[in-house]
Amino acid sequence: MMFTVLGYQYENKDLLEALSAVRRHLDKDGLFIFDVWNGIALLADRPRARSVERMEGATRIVRSSRTDLDIAQQRCHVQFHMERTTNGGATESWDEDHTLRFFFPQELSLALYVSGFDLVDLAAFRMAKLRPMTRVEYCGRR
Repeated sequence: MMFTVLGYQYENKDLLEALSAVRRHLDKDGLFIFDVWNGIALLADRPRARSVERMEGATRIVRSSRTDLDIAQQRCHVQFHMERTTNGGATESWDEDHTLRFFFPQELSLALYVSGFDLVDLAAFRMAKLRPMTRVEYCGRR
C-alpha cells in the first residue's frame, strides 16, 4: 500500500477499519508493506513552498506546492499548482489539493497491533529528498 494511502485515513476509526480490511484479505503469514509520513521527521524538517520546472522537448512544465501543517490533527495540507506551456505558447494549468495525515511510531504501532499485525521493520525511506516518508513493514500475527 504505497504512496501514503494510509495518510488519507484522517480519523482513527477510518485507520482501524482500513487496517482490519487489509488483515482480512492477507494470508495468515502474509506481509503488509506500506509507507506513511513520519511525524518526527516532518516536524524536524517542516515542508515549505517549492517549485520544480522541467522541459520535455519544447514543452515547459512547472509544479509548485505549498503546505500548511495542522499539528494538533496531525495533518499536512499540500496544495499543488501545475502549468504546462507548449512551444506554441498555449498554457494550461490545474490545481490539486491533498490533505495527508502523518503518524508517530507509537500510535502507528498500536493501531497495527490492535488490527492483528506485528512489526517486522520500520525504516527511513531511501530517497533523501523525501525524508518525511517512512517505509513500514508488518506481518500478520493471527
